[in-house]
Amino acid sequence: KQIISFQKLTGSNTGYGTFIGHFKIPDEFIGRRLAIHIPNQNCAYRVYLNGDFLVRLGDVADNAGAQQTENAPRIVYFVPESSYFTLSIQASNFNNLRGGLESPMHIGIAKTINRHYQQLMMSIAMICGVVFGVGMFTTMFSMFSMFHGSDKRNSKSFFVFGIFILFLALHNLFTAPYAYTTFLDINWLWGIRLEYLFIYLAVMFFLSYMYLLNQYYLQRWIYTVSILVLTLNIVITLLSEQVVFEQLAFYSAFFSIVILLNFLLFLVLFACSIKKVCFFLYFYIVVLRSLYDLFFDP
Repeated sequence: KQIISFQKLTGSNTGYGTFIGHFKIPDEFIGRRLAIHIPNQNCAYRVYLNGDFLVRLGDVADNAGAQQTENAPRIVYFVPESSYFTLSIQASNFNNLRGGLESPMHIGIAKTINRHYQQLMMSIAMICGVVFGVGMFTTMFSMFSMFHGSDKRNSKSFFVFGIFILFLALHNLFTAPYAYTTFLDINWLWGIRLEYLFIYLAVMFFLSYMYLLNQYYLQRWIYTVSILVLTLNIVITLLSEQVVFEQLAFYSAFFSIVILLNFLLFLVLFACSIKKVCFFLYFYIVVLRSLYDLFFDP
């Protein structure tokens, strides 16, 4: 494993440089097919093996205007001719809030690397599929209930909750380690946009569910402001570049503190009300017990 963080090396998330590593492998691996698994990184990079080009992601540059960042995992293969080899990585970052090769890279036998990668992607896809299925069932069941005259408010809240589950499953598919790249061939920028859009929509429907369930759970003004902030983020994500909508998402996340404080306040008030109810029940039981002992117990 190897982690290269611009923040730890230079004190800044932005910059560019060349990183060189020398490796020695056991003699029994000479001539065998090896692989390097490079997860999604927060930079553009080019990798060279003994000076020969191996793989690239994005366009490495010494300025923000020329750099083009992409975000996807890569697996590259090579056959070592000796027990010593050198990996050189040119990397640059000017766009993201983090920078560098911060996700650990792995070198090993190609068959083992492929098996671990496929198991990881299959497990994520299966979990997302199960969650998506639960969301579909909840949505269809709530629609069936609404059409057959069940409690309209409860059916509507369950319908919104089902939509929340659907977007949550889609978000997990499009977030790191980006399992969607194994079966979808879409532009990397739209992959990142969909990751942000799905989480915005998931949060929007979750807040709507809580508001429909009981308006005491979420104050009206907090719910309204949250929806406006999420709508603004959705529009900016669709129309702007990565650096713009990622920064907006970072600053918008601070409003979640207000939402969490709202939920915390409700829990405190709910706990106090339960405590009062328990106190009065205890008081009534003591009084009734005293009256019983006074009048009926000889």
